[in-house]
Amino acid sequence: MYTNSLTNKDNREIEYTQSYKMIEHHYRTRLQVFNFAVIFNAALLTAVQQLTNNPFQKCNLSLFGIVVTGVMLAIEKRTIFIVDQYISYIKRLELELSISLMITIDNSLKKSKLRTRNYFSSLYFVLIIMWLIQIIYSIFG
Repeated sequence: MYTNSLTNKDNREIEYTQSYKMIEHHYRTRLQVFNFAVIFNAALLTAVQQLTNNPFQKCNLSLFGIVVTGVMLAIEKRTIFIVDQYISYIKRLELELSISLMITIDNSLKKSKLRTRNYFSSLYFVLIIMWLIQIIYSIFG
């Protein structure tokens, strides 16, 4: 007969470690999506400005830019939501395990974390506004 040699505390420590790894994974994913957004929007804006003379093509490419940037904004918001869930779960695990690392880190980095969230989200909104202006310019300009 198989018996589980891990205690409840061992399981909680494993969950704690895995949760930290997931937070790191989501932050890396968030940064990779942001890097892709910058490169994608710069390349698409260059294509719209330099390669197309047809206003209909400019409008279509600008709509494509809005859609893709909107998807990236949704990924950003989803990632932040998931990270918040992991942070709250880690805080509960820390209370059970009598550790206070994440509580201390979260309290000390709260302002900087909010700034980066606002920065990334604001940049996505600026990119969407840029594409809207490009659409208006291609239609009326």
